[in-house]
Amino acid sequence: MAALTGTHAQAAPPHAWPEARSAPHHELDRHIVTELRRALDEGELRLHYQPLVDPRTGEIIAAEALLRWQHPEKGLLAPGAFLEAAVASPLSLELAEWVAGEAVAECARWPVGWHVSINLSPRQILLGGSRGLRETLAWLCRVHDVSPRRLCIELTEQESLDSTTLVALLDGLSALGIRVAVDDFGNGSASLGRLRQLPFDVAKVDRSLLDDFDDPTTRMTLRLAIELARASTSTVVVEGVETAAQLELLRRLDCDLVQGYHLARPMSADELRELAGSLLRPPAVGDHTVALYEEEGELARLVTDFLVPGLRRGASAVVIARPDRVEAIAAGLTLAGFDPDRLRDDRRLVELDAATKLDETLVDGDPDVAAYSRAVNELGQLVAPGTGPVRIFGQLSPILLDEGRLDAAVRLESLWNDLEPQFPFTLLCAYPTSSFRRPGGTEAFARLLRACHHRCDASAAARATAAHDLADPAFLHQELEIVRAERDLLSERVLD
Repeated sequence: MAALTGTHAQAAPPHAWPEARSAPHHELDRHIVTELRRALDEGELRLHYQPLVDPRTGEIIAAEALLRWQHPEKGLLAPGAFLEAAVASPLSLELAEWVAGEAVAECARWPVGWHVSINLSPRQILLGGSRGLRETLAWLCRVHDVSPRRLCIELTEQESLDSTTLVALLDGLSALGIRVAVDDFGNGSASLGRLRQLPFDVAKVDRSLLDDFDDPTTRMTLRLAIELARASTSTVVVEGVETAAQLELLRRLDCDLVQGYHLARPMSADELRELAGSLLRPPAVGDHTVALYEEEGELARLVTDFLVPGLRRGASAVVIARPDRVEAIAAGLTLAGFDPDRLRDDRRLVELDAATKLDETLVDGDPDVAAYSRAVNELGQLVAPGTGPVRIFGQLSPILLDEGRLDAAVRLESLWNDLEPQFPFTLLCAYPTSSFRRPGGTEAFARLLRACHHRCDASAAARATAAHDLADPAFLHQELEIVRAERDLLSERVLD
């Protein structure tokens, strides 16, 4: 594990505490705690951060805060050198609060789509319950202007989770919006039934399930662990990824996030920011994706796949469509493990009628830049603040296209490109392939793609249908740039 529990802490190096050879265990612990108190007062503690990455896109989504001690004589100490003694001491809660304060302050410097994880033991949660830990975390988020949804508390699975007091305290954190993760899933004592009763949002699958990776039985066990974790939580993380082959399998197993030395080792906050700027890009804002679909059921699945990754990271979603499509998308979110009513209550899911919203963007029947800007700005006011890049599924232009108003549809799509730098939104617009089977369909498709100059996505079925029915199928191969959106929109995933 890491910061404050030591489950995955490295063993202390031989030179770290040579006193261990002669001193009784309890005396050594007292000595470590005394020095740790001095280290806390004199600013010798550090946080390193290990990224959590979306295996499909390579994007950093979060980072786990890991405690280190820059000892003046012994050098940089990993948690295994001191954490066991610290967690069992009266210093435990103070260390937890220091880590939380540093981590939240650093999170405020990150892109708004990122979140930070800190590790707390059940003992620390219980101890903090009587000393205002919940209030301290809420205060830290307010002071640093960080949404509580960007904070995740990792709790070890191995320790007792049967305390009703602990469950109540975790419920209190969840009520603030703070996410709770169970660590070492699949290698601990908590039963699946018990996990379903606890307010866990994230399951971190234990790294031991990647051991003996080439064994088919191991792969099957890993797959089952991921499926069980998804049945209990909304986000599944696999840690301990050390090879490209492991990463590729986890990508195909639809794992949400991965962590391990193959991707990045723990690093300082400065190094993380530098890495983010050079190797791994943060969640994109302003992407304008156009997708093709063949049937209504395909559309609902496409939109669900587009919205789910953002919702799992605590972001908000806006659906602008016909009422029947709004209902179908909500049903898809339910199947993905979300409660649409709770998302609506939290202002993380906003549903609007497309025809009504389209009217707000038109002046004398044509798209107007001022009216469109006002309409888009209102969307930002409807969702909960501080939840990261908002994902919008909108079907305004398809209405215009269905009415035979190609120029107006192209104008509307172009307006998004002109205004997108002003808004932290990511847009998906989907058209039925039937829209382009009419006379002039190829020209209409070309004009729309040029208006939506960012990227275009389509399923294999839609591409085949369009290539067969459009007058100039070569155009699709030359002009239609197929890119994988964050959830590989509508693409088939075939597992070994």
